[in-house]
Amino acid sequence: MRKKGNMLVCMIVVLAVITGCSKDSPKETGAGKVQGKAIQTEKNQNTTVRQQEKGELKMLTDHAFGASYGTEQGWYYFNDQYDIEEDDERLPAIMYVDYRTGRGMYLCNKVNCKHKSYECNAVLPKEIEDEKVLFGQGEYLYIATSDYDSSGSMSSGQMFIGEENGEIQALEKEPCIPAIYRMKLDGTEREKLMNLESGTVLEGVFLGDGDNLYGIRKKVKSESKGENTYNTGYDKFLVKVDLKNKKIEKVIELDEEETILGCAGRNIVTGTRDYGKKVTTEEKHSDDDLYKQADYIIKSVNLDSKESVTLKTLKEKNIHGEKVVGNNLYISKDKSNKIEVINFLTKQTKIIKTDTPLSVDEVIQDKEGTDILYCVGYDSYGNDEKGWNYCLVNTKTGKIMNGKLKNNENTPVEIIAQTSDKLLVNSNYKNVTEYVPWVGVNQTVIGEMEYSLISKDDYINNKANYKKIKMIGMSNKDNQNEVK
Repeated sequence: MRKKGNMLVCMIVVLAVITGCSKDSPKETGAGKVQGKAIQTEKNQNTTVRQQEKGELKMLTDHAFGASYGTEQGWYYFNDQYDIEEDDERLPAIMYVDYRTGRGMYLCNKVNCKHKSYECNAVLPKEIEDEKVLFGQGEYLYIATSDYDSSGSMSSGQMFIGEENGEIQALEKEPCIPAIYRMKLDGTEREKLMNLESGTVLEGVFLGDGDNLYGIRKKVKSESKGENTYNTGYDKFLVKVDLKNKKIEKVIELDEEETILGCAGRNIVTGTRDYGKKVTTEEKHSDDDLYKQADYIIKSVNLDSKESVTLKTLKEKNIHGEKVVGNNLYISKDKSNKIEVINFLTKQTKIIKTDTPLSVDEVIQDKEGTDILYCVGYDSYGNDEKGWNYCLVNTKTGKIMNGKLKNNENTPVEIIAQTSDKLLVNSNYKNVTEYVPWVGVNQTVIGEMEYSLISKDDYINNKANYKKIKMIGMSNKDNQNEVK
């Protein structure tokens, strides 16, 4: 956490509710030192094995780890995404896990760099203090930064105060102008590409077509009623970021609650809660029946023709989940013993029968290109103390296999990133108890996480053949399986 003089910041009487269920890798020659030229252009990323064709859309961010980016050679992330540093004196920086050497490092190529100044390649520019997302396309990494997206939220009696020179005062924050930064995959040649329009915010979802980026840009307005303040998004568009001319172009207007679930070809898949009428943010927070009566509409929209096709309409009163990988949309429901698969380019549909209602939480593509669905039973949610089970569903054969790879808390190992043949996972962790001064209580937190690589074949076949990653600031007590 960056220290800012003697300013003490606290929040008084805060209530915030968000609506919605909302080819050489860098080589390390010493602790945190990186040598070598830029990492080769990525041809394969995440679960998509084949090379991206010209003009074809690809999701560059994900909904689970928006502040990280996986390639065939390694994994990039911000050091505030996972608490793996040794002290609180660190500056926000980009970290890199090199799969070849099995080591975590700062994304810095400077010899003897301590990574504690803005001269370090890995340390983020001082002005990046707000919301940020990390992603990549081709031979570049990108950082998009924006003000916090408060749309759909309600706050009550919210006030920030600070102490300076012994006097308590209101803490005024300069508005953040959304911006996009770019750098080589080894962290060099970093530059600010452009600022976006002042008074707008960016959502943490980005797509790319090989040449340009696409993101969601909107405005937020606030309305106070009594002690409550309601924030509403408006003027929301999918925009194209023209990297060559450094311009922003509106592409498709989006509903306030519309989200992008995935993409393929020149089509995006969106999900929108439809109340059947126009409702205010205040009504969404005060009337629970609105959600019970609402529909969730999933559409495919072509970026060029703007043609929109409704793929599925679901009842919001029932729990449901959607996952898009490649051309396929996977839909699961808490009261249905089946998984519906819709190819949103061909509009073909098929059904995978299951013994119990399953939620599709992750998709792994095996070496034959078949989607393997990582699923958890809907009745497993909320059972954190007891642990839970998972299963793997082969979408080609329909075969369902019980998963057996778990950590010492009896919960499944967590998939962090994917390559064409490997998975980066949280294979284990250890809890510690920490005293939290500002609330005056002891809390149990994750104190040590174990990161490992495992082949997709071994994972799918329940073989715990892990190769541990040596992460900065973490002790690997058993290094015998460390990646060579």
